[in-house]
Amino acid sequence: MPAIFLLLSFFFFSSLLPCSADELTEVGELGLPMLCIESENGQIPTCDYVSHPEGCDGYSIANATKVPGRLVIILQNDTLYDSGSYVSELSGMTFRIRGNTSAYGRLKPYKIKLQKKADLLLRSDKRFKDKNWVLLPKADVDLLVGYRVSQLVGMPWTPSFRYVNLIVNGEYQGLYQLCESVGRNEDCRIALDKEDGFLVEHDAYWWNESFYLTSGISKYHYSLKYPEPEEVSEEKALRIQYRLQQMESSFQDGSYARYIDVENFAAWMLAHDILGTSDAGGSNMYYSCYDDAEQTLIQMPVLWDFDTSLRTTNRWASAHTDAVTFFPLLFASPDRTFVAVYYQLWQSLKNGFAAEICGYLRDYAKSKEGRAVAASFSYDAKHGGYENDFNQCLESAVVWLEERFDWLEGAMRDKIEPLVTGIPHLVQRNTNDQTFNLLGQRVGAGYKGVVVRGGRKKLVSSIRPE
Repeated sequence: MPAIFLLLSFFFFSSLLPCSADELTEVGELGLPMLCIESENGQIPTCDYVSHPEGCDGYSIANATKVPGRLVIILQNDTLYDSGSYVSELSGMTFRIRGNTSAYGRLKPYKIKLQKKADLLLRSDKRFKDKNWVLLPKADVDLLVGYRVSQLVGMPWTPSFRYVNLIVNGEYQGLYQLCESVGRNEDCRIALDKEDGFLVEHDAYWWNESFYLTSGISKYHYSLKYPEPEEVSEEKALRIQYRLQQMESSFQDGSYARYIDVENFAAWMLAHDILGTSDAGGSNMYYSCYDDAEQTLIQMPVLWDFDTSLRTTNRWASAHTDAVTFFPLLFASPDRTFVAVYYQLWQSLKNGFAAEICGYLRDYAKSKEGRAVAASFSYDAKHGGYENDFNQCLESAVVWLEERFDWLEGAMRDKIEPLVTGIPHLVQRNTNDQTFNLLGQRVGAGYKGVVVRGGRKKLVSSIRPE
C-alpha cells in the first residue's frame, strides 16, 4: 500500500472506524474513486416511510433528516476533492435520503448538497460546478445504456455520472453511481431564465409534496422543481399553471405544435421505446420552459430513472400507451406532426444505432474504468450488495438491445408507418439547423457561450428557441 494512501487513510478514518485499514485498502485498490463521507457526530440520515392515499400510486418517504459533514474523494493515493468540514454556506456538505420506492432498499440513495459549488466528477471545467448531486446505490448498467441512448436521440441535456465506492463514517456502503442532479444550471444542466423559467415534474408522487400544480387530464399532478415551492410567488405559480393548461388542452385539440418542442418530445418517447421502459409513472416526466415568452416552447429536458428499462422486448414502452402520460394523445392526434417527427427520427437513427451502442458498452468493459467497475461489482456482491457480474450485465444488455431493435423495426413498419403514409412532406431532421454546445449536446433557448451551428463555431449571448 502506498505510503501516501496510508497517511490519508489514517488521517481521515482514524477516529471512526468499523473498517480496518486493510479493508479500506482493498476498496481503494479496486481502482474506482472512493467517495468518503464523515458526518458530524457520526450521524446517519433517517426518514419515515409513507404509503399513497386511496386512488393514488406508490410508496415514498417523509421527514428525511439532513445531516452535515465532510466529503472527500480519493483515488488510490491521491485526494481528488475535499469539501472541508461543514460550515454553512462556506464548506462541507449535507446529505439526506432521497427517492421514493428506491429508498426502501437496504442501501439508500442520497442527495448531496455542497456548501460551495464544485464538480464532483472532476472534469476540470468550472461550468460543471454545482451544489447538488445524487448518489444511487446501483450495481447495474442502466445508466450506461440509458444515458448513451439519451445522447444518441438528441436530448437537450444528458446527465453525467461515474461509479464510486461509498464509505460513510469509515464503513463500506457499496458500489454507487455519483450523478448530476436534475435542476437549473445555465452552464451545464437545464437552462432556465432565473426569473421567468420553470421546471416541473409530472409526478406519480405528487401526493407526497407540500405544494403541487394540478393537471386537468391526468391523475398525476405537477411537483415544482424550479423555482423552489417556498420561493414561488402566487402570480408565478398561476403563470406556470396556465402554461401547463395550454399544453394539456393542445394535446386534446391537436394544436400542440404551438406549445411544445415536437422533436424533443419525439426524442424522449423514442428513447423510452428503445429502452423498453415498463413503468410509465416511474419514467420521471419533467417539463421545462425557458421563459415566459409566448413563443417559447415547453420541452422535456432530460431522461431520468431507468429502473425499469431493458425489461420489455416485444411491446411499446409503457409511456407510449399508458394514459398517465400524454403520449397516447399525441399518437392518436389528427395532427400527424408528432408521429411524423417520431417516425422520421427513428428512420434517421435505426441504421447502426444498435451496433453503436453495443460497441460502446463492450469498449467500456475493456477500458481501465470498466475493469475497475467490474472488480467493484464483485467486491460489492461479496459484501452484501447486488449479486451482479458487470460483464454479464453488459452482455445481457447487448443481447437485449439487439432483440429489441428487431422488434422495433417490425412495430414501426406495422404500427407507425401507416399513421404517416400520405403525409406529403414528412418532417426532415436537418441537423445543420440545430445548435450544439462544445460537448455535442443540442442546446436551445437561453444557452450562452460558444456553440456550433451549421458546422461553424460562434459565441452567442442567448439562443432563441429553434
